[in-house]
Amino acid sequence: LKVDCSNCKQCCNFYFFSGEVMTFDELRKNFFYTENLCNTFFDKTEENYYIGQACRQIKKGKCSIYDSDHFPFTCAFYPLFLTGTSFDNAQLYIDKNCPQWKNILNQIKEDKNITDIIPI
Repeated sequence: LKVDCSNCKQCCNFYFFSGEVMTFDELRKNFFYTENLCNTFFDKTEENYYIGQACRQIKKGKCSIYDSDHFPFTCAFYPLFLTGTSFDNAQLYIDKNCPQWKNILNQIKEDKNITDIIPI
């Protein structure tokens, strides 16, 4: 995809669930997150994960793992994300908070293998 993010950092925010507390099973079921991803993005409180407004890897306005081998695919895939319990019932969403979402959606619609994307 051809996208100019211009240091936007919108992908580092969790507006949809900010302030919520979820178990690992809830995060895994709804977002395909592994335990490693949960530990990367969220603060853990006993058995639950607290979802802050921004990813906990943001340090001084920059992603602390962006140039590392640990940069998650989830971040690179933004503003698209998958939900569901398996690829058989997965849904593809696009975050309309991304300033480039319409540009990205138009480029993706040209791919005949993708049949439906849900804007949220």
